[in-house]
This record gives sequence, structure tokens and C-alpha cells, in this order.
Amino acid sequence: MPPDGARDGSRAAPSSTACTATAGPSRNRYLVLYAFPRDGSDLGAWASRLGARSAVRSNAIAVKRLLREACTTHAEAIPQGHDVVVVARSDAAALAREHGLAGIECALAELLTSVKREGEVRA
Repeated sequence: MPPDGARDGSRAAPSSTACTATAGPSRNRYLVLYAFPRDGSDLGAWASRLGARSAVRSNAIAVKRLLREACTTHAEAIPQGHDVVVVARSDAAALAREHGLAGIECALAELLTSVKREGEVRA
């Protein structure tokens, strides 16, 4: 095997510490927030629609759209120097149906507040 774990020898594989969250995810009933230390900052949103009927897939797409919008609204609260991934849990679809963007924003703001309160991504 080539050095540094690269299979083709052209580039090194990432170290295991580069892909781990600083302390563990922040979560509530609707969302899970993962933060990974990095030189730059990036944001990702994820809502599962694997193996689901078309109505469920449609709900997941709507939740992901609302989640992206909420992340854009709260971009200043996202920790600098970290990649942040926000995962929608199954209850997020009901929240989005009942309260729309305001509900998703409230759930995201709750997570971001807990991250800030615990010291910039649980350092």
C-alpha cells in the first residue's frame, strides 16, 4: 500500500482526526447539528429520502429547502472555522408542515444557541 493510506499513491487519505466532530452533535427533537474543525467554514443540510414513498420524498425535499433557508438566515451564528452539517430528523417534516420556515428556524436557533453557550462548538 502506498504511504499515508492512499490507494493510488496520488494523494494522501485524510487523517481520522480531520473527520471527527469536536465533541459530539448538538441535537433537539427536529435537528442534529455536527461541527467539524477546519481552516475554512462550510455548511451542509441533509434530509433523508431513501427508500420512501413519493409523498415522503416530497416532504424531505421541502424540509431540506426550509433548512437551507433557515441556515442562510442564521449564517452569522454558525461557528467560524468549522464545517457544519445539519441533519433533519423525522419529526422535522411535521414541524415544517405545522409551522413552516419559522418552526425550522426556531429549532436551528436553539441548536446554535446551545453550541455558542457551550463555548464555540464544545471546545
